[in-house]
Amino acid sequence: MFEKLVIKNFQKHSSLEIDLDEKVTTIVGPSDTGKSAVIRSLRWLCQNSPSGIEFLKNGAPSVSVKLMVDGKE
Repeated sequence: MFEKLVIKNFQKHSSLEIDLDEKVTTIVGPSDTGKSAVIRSLRWLCQNSPSGIEFLKNGAPSVSVKLMVDGKE
């Protein structure tokens, strides 16, 4: 099961940690706050699409996305 998503310097997100739950299936929030970036970060992590650092936050030295699954990173 997906447990936690950790995003650093990905689009709008300098640092974001989301605790995931098997019952949560929706991301909600005001417009232009980074909801789609969360989905893109998962796609980037799992499919390397797009490849490279296209989603690097402006001015940041690096980008990272980590997903905890069944206690493993």
